[in-house]
Amino acid sequence: MASESNVDRVVLLPVDGSAHCERAFKWYIKRIMKPGDKLVLLHIVQPHYITPPGGFAMDQAAVDISSNVNEGIAAGKKILERYSQMCKAAHCPHVISLHIDSSVGNTVIKVAEEHKASLIVIASRGIGKARRTILGGVSHYVILHSGVPVLVVPAAKRSSASFVSEVESLENE
Repeated sequence: MASESNVDRVVLLPVDGSAHCERAFKWYIKRIMKPGDKLVLLHIVQPHYITPPGGFAMDQAAVDISSNVNEGIAAGKKILERYSQMCKAAHCPHVISLHIDSSVGNTVIKVAEEHKASLIVIASRGIGKARRTILGGVSHYVILHSGVPVLVVPAAKRSSASFVSEVESLENE
């Protein structure tokens, strides 16, 4: 990990278990990482509250919600550990940050401000125009609300020969 006095640039990279995030991470490592960078790996656990048709008994609701959050935290720790190992292999100074929040985009913005990030690198899931119009997208939210530059690594297009060669070169590193 880099000491604060040796850090020239703080880069925030939100991660989850998707191939999109791994592609964004590898893109950062291969193309824009430079000496003096500190990478902040952020994983956000989104609690999911599903009320059964008959409703919850008060005691059961607390147990179900707590169990859901605990499972999310455990999975998040595994994801962050995996990325931490990849950072170590790439000699990339980093810190990890695990948050629980239902608003992913807002949390990305808050964490960027807390760490004084000068750049956010984020994966785009490529969710399609209609769905993005209705639901919005995290990368879109971050672009609109960030006070620092945001680099969006797009979803891969499977038909592109250049993408195939890029993936192969990244996997061989």
